[in-house]
Amino acid sequence: MSLYKAVSQDQTISEVGEPRELRHLATVSLSKPNLEQVSNGIKVNGNFLGGRATLRVQLSKQTDCMAEYTCEVKEVDSQGKELRSSSRLLQQQDQTHMNGLDVGLTSSLFMRLFSLVQGLDVKLTIAENYLKDKLNSVEVQSLEITNKIRILENSLETGKSNNFALTIGAYSGTAGDSLTGHNGMQFSTHDKDNDKGSGSCARSYLGAWWYGYCHSSNLNGKWQAGSDKGPRWSSFTGQDAASFTEMKIRHLGF
Repeated sequence: MSLYKAVSQDQTISEVGEPRELRHLATVSLSKPNLEQVSNGIKVNGNFLGGRATLRVQLSKQTDCMAEYTCEVKEVDSQGKELRSSSRLLQQQDQTHMNGLDVGLTSSLFMRLFSLVQGLDVKLTIAENYLKDKLNSVEVQSLEITNKIRILENSLETGKSNNFALTIGAYSGTAGDSLTGHNGMQFSTHDKDNDKGSGSCARSYLGAWWYGYCHSSNLNGKWQAGSDKGPRWSSFTGQDAASFTEMKIRHLGF
Protein backbone atom coordinates (compact mmCIF):
# COMPACT_ATOMS: atom_id res chain seq x y z
CA MET A 1 0.00 0.00 0.00
CA SER A 2 1.34 3.42 -0.98
CA LEU A 3 0.39 6.96 0.03
CA TYR A 4 0.73 9.95 -2.32
CA LYS A 5 0.29 13.68 -1.84
CA ALA A 6 -1.14 15.78 -4.68
CA VAL A 7 1.02 18.84 -5.27
CA SER A 8 -0.24 21.76 -7.36
CA GLN A 9 1.67 24.92 -8.13
CA ASP A 10 0.41 26.79 -5.07
CA GLN A 11 0.57 23.72 -2.78
CA THR A 12 -3.20 23.84 -2.13
CA ILE A 13 -6.03 21.59 -3.27
CA SER A 14 -6.15 21.71 -7.06
CA GLU A 15 -9.29 22.49 -9.04
CA VAL A 16 -10.94 19.89 -11.25
CA GLY A 17 -9.02 19.54 -14.48
CA GLU A 18 -5.91 21.32 -13.16
CA PRO A 19 -2.69 19.37 -13.83
CA ARG A 20 -1.16 18.11 -10.62
CA GLU A 21 1.74 15.98 -9.50
CA LEU A 22 1.36 12.99 -7.20
CA ARG A 23 4.35 12.95 -4.86
CA HIS A 24 5.13 9.57 -3.29
CA LEU A 25 5.20 9.72 0.51
CA ALA A 26 5.48 6.14 1.72
CA THR A 27 4.99 2.45 0.88
CA VAL A 28 4.62 -0.69 2.98
CA SER A 29 4.73 -4.16 1.39
CA LEU A 30 5.81 -7.75 1.95
CA SER A 31 9.38 -6.84 0.98
CA LYS A 32 9.32 -3.68 3.12
CA PRO A 33 6.94 -4.41 6.02
CA ASN A 34 8.20 -1.74 8.44
CA LEU A 35 8.63 1.98 7.82
CA GLU A 36 9.63 5.03 9.85
CA GLN A 37 10.63 8.25 8.11
CA VAL A 38 10.49 12.05 8.36
CA SER A 39 10.64 14.23 5.25
CA ASN A 40 9.72 17.91 4.76
CA GLY A 41 7.90 18.00 8.08
CA ILE A 42 5.80 14.89 7.29
CA LYS A 43 6.37 11.96 9.64
CA VAL A 44 5.24 8.52 8.43
CA ASN A 45 5.13 5.24 10.35
CA GLY A 46 3.88 2.07 8.68
CA ASN A 47 3.77 -1.70 8.86
CA PHE A 48 2.47 -4.67 6.89
CA LEU A 49 1.45 -7.57 9.11
CA GLY A 50 -0.90 -10.49 8.50
CA GLY A 51 -2.11 -9.10 5.19
CA ARG A 52 -3.08 -5.78 6.77
CA ALA A 53 -1.31 -2.53 5.89
CA THR A 54 -1.14 0.51 8.15
CA LEU A 55 0.24 3.97 7.40
CA ARG A 56 0.18 6.65 10.10
CA VAL A 57 0.96 10.21 9.04
CA GLN A 58 1.75 13.25 11.20
CA LEU A 59 1.62 16.65 9.52
CA SER A 60 3.42 19.64 11.04
CA LYS A 61 2.34 22.22 8.44
CA GLN A 62 -1.15 23.62 7.91
CA THR A 63 -0.62 23.58 4.12
CA ASP A 64 -0.07 19.81 4.26
CA CYS A 65 -3.50 19.39 5.89
CA MET A 66 -5.05 21.31 2.96
CA ALA A 67 -3.55 19.02 0.31
CA GLU A 68 -5.19 16.01 -1.36
CA TYR A 69 -3.91 12.51 -0.59
CA THR A 70 -4.27 9.30 -2.60
CA CYS A 71 -3.93 5.69 -1.45
CA GLU A 72 -2.81 3.08 -4.02
CA VAL A 73 -3.13 -0.66 -3.42
CA LYS A 74 -1.31 -3.27 -5.52
CA GLU A 75 -2.51 -6.88 -5.54
CA VAL A 76 -1.74 -10.02 -7.55
CA ASP A 77 -4.66 -12.20 -8.64
CA SER A 78 -4.75 -16.01 -8.89
CA GLN A 79 -3.32 -15.84 -12.43
CA GLY A 80 -0.36 -13.72 -11.40
CA LYS A 81 -1.73 -10.50 -12.91
CA GLU A 82 -0.95 -7.31 -11.01
CA LEU A 83 -4.00 -5.28 -10.04
CA ARG A 84 -3.88 -1.65 -8.94
CA SER A 85 -6.54 0.44 -7.28
CA SER A 86 -6.22 4.11 -6.34
CA SER A 87 -8.57 5.92 -3.97
CA ARG A 88 -8.60 9.63 -3.22
CA LEU A 89 -8.83 10.48 0.47
CA LEU A 90 -11.73 12.61 1.64
CA GLN A 91 -11.04 15.40 4.12
CA GLN A 92 -13.83 16.31 6.52
CA GLN A 93 -13.86 19.05 9.15
CA ASP A 94 -15.49 18.16 12.46
CA GLN A 95 -15.53 19.30 16.08
CA THR A 96 -14.30 17.03 18.86
CA HIS A 97 -13.02 17.19 22.43
CA MET A 98 -9.33 16.51 22.95
CA ASN A 99 -8.86 13.58 25.31
CA GLY A 100 -7.53 14.54 28.74
CA LEU A 101 -7.24 18.27 28.01
CA ASP A 102 -9.78 20.85 29.20
CA VAL A 103 -9.52 23.11 26.18
CA GLY A 104 -13.06 22.86 24.84
CA LEU A 105 -13.66 22.18 21.17
CA THR A 106 -10.89 21.97 18.63
CA SER A 107 -10.92 21.54 14.86
CA SER A 108 -10.33 17.99 13.72
CA LEU A 109 -9.56 16.51 10.33
CA PHE A 110 -11.10 13.30 9.03
CA MET A 111 -9.50 11.52 6.09
CA ARG A 112 -11.47 8.64 4.62
CA LEU A 113 -11.22 6.54 1.50
CA PHE A 114 -13.91 6.97 -1.16
CA SER A 115 -13.77 3.30 -2.11
CA LEU A 116 -12.35 -0.08 -1.11
CA VAL A 117 -10.74 -2.96 -2.98
CA GLN A 118 -11.31 -6.66 -2.33
CA GLY A 119 -9.09 -8.12 0.38
CA LEU A 120 -8.33 -4.81 2.12
CA ASP A 121 -10.40 -3.45 5.00
CA VAL A 122 -9.74 0.22 5.52
CA LYS A 123 -10.78 2.68 8.15
CA LEU A 124 -9.16 6.11 8.28
CA THR A 125 -9.33 7.34 11.85
CA ILE A 126 -9.13 10.76 13.43
CA ALA A 127 -6.37 12.63 15.21
CA GLU A 128 -6.40 16.17 16.56
CA ASN A 129 -5.61 18.92 14.06
CA TYR A 130 -4.08 21.97 15.78
CA LEU A 131 -3.80 25.18 13.79
CA LYS A 132 -1.17 27.95 13.68
CA ASP A 133 1.10 27.49 16.72
CA LYS A 134 -0.04 23.92 17.43
CA LEU A 135 0.78 20.59 15.82
CA ASN A 136 -1.27 19.47 12.83
CA SER A 137 -1.72 15.72 13.15
CA VAL A 138 -3.60 13.31 10.90
CA GLU A 139 -3.76 9.57 11.52
CA VAL A 140 -4.33 7.32 8.51
CA GLN A 141 -4.82 3.71 9.53
CA SER A 142 -5.84 0.48 7.78
CA LEU A 143 -8.44 -1.22 9.96
CA GLU A 144 -11.86 -2.78 9.65
CA ILE A 145 -14.58 -0.38 8.52
CA THR A 146 -17.52 0.30 10.82
CA ASN A 147 -20.61 1.36 8.88
CA LYS A 148 -22.85 3.24 11.31
CA ILE A 149 -25.54 4.21 8.79
CA ARG A 150 -26.33 1.81 5.97
CA ILE A 151 -27.68 3.86 3.08
CA LEU A 152 -28.07 1.24 0.36
CA GLU A 153 -27.49 -2.35 -0.59
CA ASN A 154 -27.47 -2.30 -4.36
CA SER A 155 -25.85 -4.69 -6.80
CA LEU A 156 -23.51 -2.95 -9.25
CA GLU A 157 -22.46 -4.56 -12.52
CA THR A 158 -19.92 -2.67 -14.57
CA GLY A 159 -17.88 -3.32 -17.68
CA LYS A 160 -15.22 -1.40 -19.58
CA SER A 161 -16.88 -2.11 -22.94
CA ASN A 162 -19.91 0.03 -22.04
CA ASN A 163 -18.06 2.65 -19.98
CA PHE A 164 -18.87 0.85 -16.73
CA ALA A 165 -22.63 1.32 -17.12
CA LEU A 166 -24.58 0.88 -13.89
CA THR A 167 -27.06 -1.96 -13.31
CA ILE A 168 -29.12 -1.56 -10.14
CA GLY A 169 -30.39 -4.39 -7.96
CA ALA A 170 -33.06 -4.25 -5.26
CA TYR A 171 -32.87 -1.28 -2.88
CA SER A 172 -33.11 -1.50 0.89
CA GLY A 173 -32.23 1.13 3.45
CA THR A 174 -33.48 4.09 5.47
CA ALA A 175 -32.13 7.07 3.55
CA GLY A 176 -34.32 6.76 0.45
CA ASP A 177 -33.42 5.49 -3.00
CA SER A 178 -31.40 8.09 -4.89
CA LEU A 179 -29.58 5.66 -7.18
CA THR A 180 -32.28 3.90 -9.23
CA GLY A 181 -32.60 7.00 -11.42
CA HIS A 182 -29.00 6.40 -12.49
CA ASN A 183 -29.74 2.85 -13.67
CA GLY A 184 -28.16 2.20 -17.07
CA MET A 185 -26.06 5.38 -16.98
CA GLN A 186 -22.42 5.20 -18.05
CA PHE A 187 -19.60 6.37 -15.80
CA SER A 188 -18.40 9.93 -16.51
CA THR A 189 -15.26 11.76 -15.40
CA HIS A 190 -14.07 15.32 -16.03
CA ASP A 191 -12.21 14.11 -19.14
CA LYS A 192 -14.71 11.41 -20.27
CA ASP A 193 -18.21 12.83 -20.78
CA ASN A 194 -20.64 9.88 -21.02
CA ASP A 195 -23.76 11.50 -19.55
CA LYS A 196 -27.05 12.20 -21.34
CA GLY A 197 -26.86 15.99 -21.28
CA SER A 198 -25.24 18.42 -23.70
CA GLY A 199 -22.73 19.63 -21.11
CA SER A 200 -20.38 17.78 -18.80
CA CYS A 201 -22.04 16.81 -15.51
CA ALA A 202 -18.71 15.64 -14.09
CA ARG A 203 -17.17 19.08 -14.63
CA SER A 204 -20.26 20.93 -13.41
CA TYR A 205 -20.66 18.88 -10.24
CA LEU A 206 -16.96 18.22 -9.56
CA GLY A 207 -16.98 14.45 -9.35
CA ALA A 208 -16.93 11.22 -11.37
CA TRP A 209 -20.31 9.41 -11.32
CA TRP A 210 -23.02 7.62 -13.32
CA TYR A 211 -24.63 10.87 -14.47
CA GLY A 212 -27.78 11.20 -16.55
CA TYR A 213 -29.20 14.76 -16.71
CA CYS A 214 -27.34 15.19 -14.20
CA HIS A 215 -27.92 13.45 -10.83
CA SER A 216 -30.04 12.65 -7.80
CA SER A 217 -26.98 11.23 -6.05
CA ASN A 218 -23.29 12.01 -6.41
CA LEU A 219 -21.16 10.45 -3.68
CA ASN A 220 -17.97 11.51 -5.46
CA GLY A 221 -18.74 15.22 -5.32
CA LYS A 222 -15.92 17.47 -4.15
CA TRP A 223 -15.71 17.77 -0.40
CA GLN A 224 -16.57 21.25 0.94
CA ALA A 225 -17.57 22.42 -2.54
CA GLY A 226 -20.95 23.40 -1.08
CA SER A 227 -24.59 22.82 -2.02
CA ASP A 228 -25.24 20.36 -4.87
CA LYS A 229 -21.58 20.21 -5.94
CA GLY A 230 -20.54 18.25 -2.85
CA PRO A 231 -21.17 14.58 -1.95
CA ARG A 232 -24.95 14.22 -2.22
CA TRP A 233 -27.78 11.70 -1.73
CA SER A 234 -30.82 13.88 -2.49
CA SER A 235 -33.50 11.79 -0.75
CA PHE A 236 -31.44 12.08 2.45
CA THR A 237 -29.52 15.36 2.14
CA GLY A 238 -31.78 17.38 -0.15
CA GLN A 239 -29.72 20.11 -1.83
CA ASP A 240 -27.10 20.02 0.92
CA ALA A 241 -23.79 18.15 0.85
CA ALA A 242 -23.42 15.01 2.97
CA SER A 243 -21.06 15.12 5.95
CA PHE A 244 -19.76 11.61 5.21
CA THR A 245 -20.23 9.02 2.46
CA GLU A 246 -18.92 5.50 2.05
CA MET A 247 -19.12 3.02 -0.84
CA LYS A 248 -18.26 -0.67 -0.56
CA ILE A 249 -17.38 -2.70 -3.64
CA ARG A 250 -17.20 -6.48 -3.90
CA HIS A 251 -17.28 -9.20 -6.57
CA LEU A 252 -20.73 -10.55 -7.44
CA GLY A 253 -21.40 -13.86 -5.71
CA PHE A 254 -19.64 -13.01 -2.46
